[in-house]
Amino acid sequence: MKDQSIKDILGGGIKFHSELPRMKKEELVGVTVTLWDARVIDDWDSQYGTTKFALLAMELEGGERITSLCGGKAVVRQVEKLQRLHKLPGRIRCFLNVVEGPNGDYYLLDSEAKNQEPAVVAETVEETEEAQPVEAVS
Repeated sequence: MKDQSIKDILGGGIKFHSELPRMKKEELVGVTVTLWDARVIDDWDSQYGTTKFALLAMELEGGERITSLCGGKAVVRQVEKLQRLHKLPGRIRCFLNVVEGPNGDYYLLDSEAKNQEPAVVAETVEETEEAQPVEAVS
């Protein structure tokens, strides 16, 4: 029997869709993406101390699949909640936004890109005799 190294048994580094190209989160701000997988890395020792971050696997509008790392607490919390709700892996359309907060800017997965016009503007209809609710017929 051949001896195995500790790396053979436990692996080395973080493996998360390593076949896909990576994009910096700054390049993804305001871009429509479909989040299809994510992983939260907890207790990572960095130069700034122990930290927690999210690895995101996304599909761009043109169909290209990419990964990105997002270290913001808000995104990590969102990913953890999506995982608890069993929505990941899945297909979730979203935008990565930068939000101004009292302690500085932070990243957030959002349903609408900031600083852009909404795709559809709902028109309000005044209630008149002609515009009454429609009842379903069975």
